[in-house]
Amino acid sequence: VKTEARSLVHGPTAMFGAYRVDQEVGKLLLGQPHRMDVLASRAPDDRRAVENSLVKVLSAPDADMEARRRAREALEDYGFVARLSAALLLAPEAYERAAAARSLGELEALSSLPFLLEALYDAEPIVRTQAVTTLGALKQPAAIGALLDMARRHPEMPASLLSRVLSACSLDCMDFDNNSMPEPEMLTVNTAHGLFTGEITKLETSSRVEELPEWLEDEHLTDALTKLESTDAEVRKVAARQLAQFQVQRSVHALSELAANDIEPSVRAAAIASLGDINHESVFASVLIAFADEAREARAAAARAISHLSFDRADAYVRLLDTISPDRLRDVAHACIKGGMAGQAIDRLGSQDRRHSYESFALLSLLAQSNETEPILDAITNHKDYNVRLSAVRLLGLSGQPEVVQQLRHLAVKDGLPEKLRTALLEVVYKIDQSLPV
Repeated sequence: VKTEARSLVHGPTAMFGAYRVDQEVGKLLLGQPHRMDVLASRAPDDRRAVENSLVKVLSAPDADMEARRRAREALEDYGFVARLSAALLLAPEAYERAAAARSLGELEALSSLPFLLEALYDAEPIVRTQAVTTLGALKQPAAIGALLDMARRHPEMPASLLSRVLSACSLDCMDFDNNSMPEPEMLTVNTAHGLFTGEITKLETSSRVEELPEWLEDEHLTDALTKLESTDAEVRKVAARQLAQFQVQRSVHALSELAANDIEPSVRAAAIASLGDINHESVFASVLIAFADEAREARAAAARAISHLSFDRADAYVRLLDTISPDRLRDVAHACIKGGMAGQAIDRLGSQDRRHSYESFALLSLLAQSNETEPILDAITNHKDYNVRLSAVRLLGLSGQPEVVQQLRHLAVKDGLPEKLRTALLEVVYKIDQSLPV
């Protein structure tokens, strides 16, 4: 990655030298005190050395996730991402703008998102194509609307590339941090480092959520509900958008019905978007179920909607377990599998971030209670992270579903299984057997 072709500051080409720069970058990556003036040096050779040392970490196979995170933050803090973002929009040559877009993808710089969205409207196809590719690397649901708009304006964009990027943005929508989540007591924490180091032993009781009002006396609400019965899809779509401004149960029910059953994908997408705008826990199941919609437009709307929901998702998963019917719970579980959230939750079971760990546990518990256990069983057998495999076994044990006992017995006798994992499987089988009526 190269962000500078020339220095903007006159003076010596190096103040500290590559060796000193590499030392200070190493300290930064380890989280140790370091000389900020070295990393902030504007001497051209020093700056190139800082950039090269930081970028090298991003592709180093032996670098851990924390080191990569610190490297990305430093690339932001010391202006390298800002310079690339400026070059993306202002460089005079198309190849320079395309190179900047490619470099931003390598850095996975989320702060560059608005610049990349603007680059979708660049006059040169090479820049637009590279901007699309980089947005696929960033995997941000907020990009979906601009990508769809760009596709309408530029139908020559390769369909396979656009499809892959839209899927990446949709499936990874759960990456948005849920900062409002409390720290449940059943998580043990290494307080010296703030890392999750213990086991999750149960789901916490969900907190109480205030229900929306049933109805609102408003002629515009009545008019919008009436228009949902129109045979004109455009009229229904406009009505669905209007309902977003009425945060009442009647709106949620009507929009949920429309999102599930309208024959027009654009109408379903409008209904899903309005559910996201209402932003109340009562919309959660309907938005999740939309991830299994056959239409890409509706799935993209679900990705955008769920990224806008501000309530605690882990708590919401637990509440779904307690409140919705078994059939609807299975629909939610199926959509979470099809939409990719279940796979991401499995990967995060072993996360050191306690919010991610507990949210993943809550989602996968929903799958287990719905008897949609195939992703969890597959993780026990094949996941590359041993701790994730062990956590998946424990999760099934805590769910206590007798339907999985035979499959767990089969797994426990497979050749090549680590002994600790085999023991955990047998313990779970024993506990579930003991809980069954004689």
